[in-house]
Amino acid sequence: MSRSPLARLAASLLAFCLSLTPLTAFSLDQKVAQSVQALSWDGDNHCTISSINEKEGYWLTAAHCVEGEPKLYDIAGHKANVIKKSPVLDLAIMVTPDWHVRAIKLSKDAPKYGDEIAMWGHPLGWKSLILFRGYIATPSFTEAGVIEGVPQVLYEMTAAPGNSGSAVVNRHNEMIGCLQWAVVLTSSFSFVTGGVDYPHFYQFMSPWVK
Repeated sequence: MSRSPLARLAASLLAFCLSLTPLTAFSLDQKVAQSVQALSWDGDNHCTISSINEKEGYWLTAAHCVEGEPKLYDIAGHKANVIKKSPVLDLAIMVTPDWHVRAIKLSKDAPKYGDEIAMWGHPLGWKSLILFRGYIATPSFTEAGVIEGVPQVLYEMTAAPGNSGSAVVNRHNEMIGCLQWAVVLTSSFSFVTGGVDYPHFYQFMSPWVK
């Protein structure tokens, strides 16, 4: 029995939609969330920090999170010390001598325009771990009067104060960057965010993840 014109149209539309479906859909590894914690001092959560080397107990955060007067930093109640900081790149490495957590792998591939990304973190100092997803708006750029000096990556992804230091991961759940700033904050949340671009991020990070 031949199908009606409506049935043929529905089948054609379904085939068209399926043809637009990516061959490799973004698959979030929930275990990545176990590698992300809040960075605290004075009894409050202030930033986000991510495990990058389980064996050595190394963690990644933004350098502006550990600026100013020395503080007693802790991650989930474990004392954390700053061992490397780059104000120019706004990246910092910390260590928890008594606590070693599954690490997020560093990507060996640079992100491209439109790549899907995700980020776990503690926006606004919330105790709850929050997931945001987005895409790469531009992998590396500078703009006079806006972004000058070290090139930056622009994310189309929600973030808020407290997300600083969150590792940004690609569709393979590998780090491709670090959330460091927002363009405009509206009601504490921003939808255009960024950080240092992948080549500078990778160069800084590679010695610490080995």
